[in-house]
Amino acid sequence: MEVDTVYRIRAPAFEKEQKMAPTELESSLASDMRPRLSARSRMHQDKLSGKPALLYPEGVLLLNPTGLAIVELCDGQRTVADIAAHLAERYHAPVDQLFPDVLGYLQRLYNKKLLDVSNVQSLNGASRESNGQDR
Repeated sequence: MEVDTVYRIRAPAFEKEQKMAPTELESSLASDMRPRLSARSRMHQDKLSGKPALLYPEGVLLLNPTGLAIVELCDGQRTVADIAAHLAERYHAPVDQLFPDVLGYLQRLYNKKLLDVSNVQSLNGASRESNGQDR
């Protein structure tokens, strides 16, 4: 019951973030970045609802099937573009139609510090990692 209460308290703040302008979304994450769950978040099955959930110190985010599909692909190996392409193939939808939604969802998770990202500049090993501490 406590988890459900936390979700109700935290959900409106997350909902407000969904209304960010596209230019704000593109400022932090880019198509070549490789997201993965941060050390402060983890996947869990909610005991009350049976739904997949993303746990973090301040609360819990219950995931719908689309959110789960996106989060499961955040392995630090796939880029944001790869994730959108994989989902486009899976759901038989144009990637250019899905990409803004995928990017927006990942941006909200990143803003809540639930994702770490690495930006691979080249194949010679030059990369920049961010865990949200520099924001």
